[in-house]
Amino acid sequence: MRGNDLAVFHPKRKQVEHHDPDGTIRHEIAADPLGGNQNIGFLTDNMAISFADVNLVNLDALRIRIASPNATSRIEVRKGSKTGQLLGSANVQNTGGFQNWGYVDVPIIDPGDTFDLFLVFRGASGYLYNLNWVDFVGPGLAAGPSAVAPPTATVAEPTGANGWYTAPVDVTLTADAAREYRIGTGAWTAYTAPVRFATDGVFRLDYRARKDGLPSTGRSLDLKLDQAAPATAAALEGVVSGETFTGAVRFTLTAADATSGVAKTEWRLAGDAAAQAYTAAVTLAAAAGERTVEYRSVDAAGNAEAWKRASFTSPSGTRPKVTLQSPGAGLVVPASGRVPFHVVVDGRGPEGCADVTVRLLAGTTVAGTGTGCTGTIVAPAAAADLRGYTLEATYTADKGTGDHVPLIRGTATSALQPARKQAEHYDTDAAVRTEATGDTLGGGLNVGFIRTGQVLSYSGVNLKGISTIRLRLATNTIGGTVEVRKGSATGALLGQTTVTSTGGFQSYRYFDAPLTGVTDELIRLVLVFRATGTHYIANINFFEFVGDGTQPERRPTLSLPSDVKGTAATAAGAPVTYSATASDLYDGAVPVTCTPASGATFAVGTTKVTCSATNAGGYTATGSFDVTVTQVVPADGPVGGTVPATLALTLDGPATFAPFTPGVEREYTAGTKATVISTAGDAALSVSDPGRLTNGTFSLPEPLRVELSKTSWTGPVANERVDIAFKQRIKAGDALRTGTYAKTLTFTLSTTTP
Repeated sequence: MRGNDLAVFHPKRKQVEHHDPDGTIRHEIAADPLGGNQNIGFLTDNMAISFADVNLVNLDALRIRIASPNATSRIEVRKGSKTGQLLGSANVQNTGGFQNWGYVDVPIIDPGDTFDLFLVFRGASGYLYNLNWVDFVGPGLAAGPSAVAPPTATVAEPTGANGWYTAPVDVTLTADAAREYRIGTGAWTAYTAPVRFATDGVFRLDYRARKDGLPSTGRSLDLKLDQAAPATAAALEGVVSGETFTGAVRFTLTAADATSGVAKTEWRLAGDAAAQAYTAAVTLAAAAGERTVEYRSVDAAGNAEAWKRASFTSPSGTRPKVTLQSPGAGLVVPASGRVPFHVVVDGRGPEGCADVTVRLLAGTTVAGTGTGCTGTIVAPAAAADLRGYTLEATYTADKGTGDHVPLIRGTATSALQPARKQAEHYDTDAAVRTEATGDTLGGGLNVGFIRTGQVLSYSGVNLKGISTIRLRLATNTIGGTVEVRKGSATGALLGQTTVTSTGGFQSYRYFDAPLTGVTDELIRLVLVFRATGTHYIANINFFEFVGDGTQPERRPTLSLPSDVKGTAATAAGAPVTYSATASDLYDGAVPVTCTPASGATFAVGTTKVTCSATNAGGYTATGSFDVTVTQVVPADGPVGGTVPATLALTLDGPATFAPFTPGVEREYTAGTKATVISTAGDAALSVSDPGRLTNGTFSLPEPLRVELSKTSWTGPVANERVDIAFKQRIKAGDALRTGTYAKTLTFTLSTTTP
């Protein structure tokens, strides 16, 4: 009787060309100075090779001989299939090319049995890297079977739904030997205390024991932690028939949860007891008064969002029509970031402009805002990978406070281009290949592997105001030509540039293609690469639009004086000042520079002053005017006259009261005027004591009163008229004698400084 068994062992270094049969894997001669005969190459994302019957006992890592021109790829080690248990993974560094070789170490765990080992290749588009061999790091079979059992992991039951934790969780590892763990693709860490997970996410905890320097088989534990509730946004709009609001309101709810995902969304009208499941947009019939819809979402872990509110009133009337008259679609936001805008709201009149808001979005980020129907938004420097801008103008009529959502509104948008366009933002084209760029100016990816006839298209471009396309290119070949065309590879030629060697496919510099025949229209911009031969022409990282783009060509308005005149006492001339200003519709006041400057000394005669003002757009207005200086020579010629001392006072005719009526109480008035002439430094007008009016031996019981409209002067005066008022009171009991009551008063004009 006989028996036999067969054991298959793997060498410590495994040549990758000895993988399990797979017709999709391509081999080539390796140029590795350490040998290896063949390498596998032309690997793209999610390709894989496998090795049958592998046992990882007493192994810590796979050391892979690799060559890569990029640093955006990684390699995964899996059990049984491309999607099997993840035993380890590592990011691949840039080694400098597909035949510049280095190593990447992939820490692994031993799942404890024999299996088919898969290497899975992950990365961006294009070819990722080449592999030459795999070294198994550790004693392996030589150390015999594993000498220690793996640890036991203890963890609390999930606190949320569907196996999710909703609060920090600790994992305790128990073993008779030293323990170690790693989280995801992290490094192995000695276990000294329970491992805490306090950050939201999905984690894989690998753990094992180690004795006499050898690891146990590895174990894995998957944990899911989500402590945050989802976020729900509501969008409300008034339902229209044609362009007229029906009064109905439609609302749409959009929910997001970054970790476990949204499990359900629900809504209710304020005051309703029960909530309804939200599955699609909801339309509410017209109703009077303000209503409020409440809404929330719950995620798969069971985290419930606090109820949110949106209040609204059924809209009526005609829906506002908003038009962005400028800038036009596809125009370029220049490097200055200036975007002048002009908005029209039909049927709302000029007063409607007060309810217009304008936003400039860089991707989804607000880059600037404005209000009113005209203005200018100045955006900050754009991010290097910006695909485009959107200018959004919104008219809102039924504004409210708090959670009120206005529904009488209209919006218009215009898509705009950034001044720098990344080459990889081309229209979809499977023939285009990209790779990580080595440009010192950044940019993420470049388009490479370009041969003659290669086309890159970019839709939605308006070249108005653009004079040049500036391309960022790199090549170590004889290069070729890049054509700028309109619409297609055979469309109108707008410009071109000749490409020469820059010293390498990652040594970038600029090449300018001046444009002609540019019109104000939306086009597909097409770059066509041409060369005589089949060599790679160049890599392109990005290109820039040179010109004003959205900023219209406009010059500031100069306000200059008409001809200015001055005098000078000598032939050397004299300083002359003047005012020169400038303004711009978008910039407001613009500084003005004049030569000679205001305040400078101007020579006798006529000098031309030239002024200029340059606005933020770089446009300049100029103008000029004349300054004429006349020399004036003074000569003294005395002349004079003498004023005699004069102090004169004249009175008009006598003042006469109306007849006095006995037995009736009354105040009688009379008046006259005085004329004053004085050459003195001061003068005073006075009157003697009036006393009482007399009629023979009879006197009136009440005294006479005299009032002057002015009594003093602080300087000379000529023929100034002074009102003189006389007042006499007659009481009912005063005895009056038949006849005339009278008295003569003396008025005096005097001075202390004749």
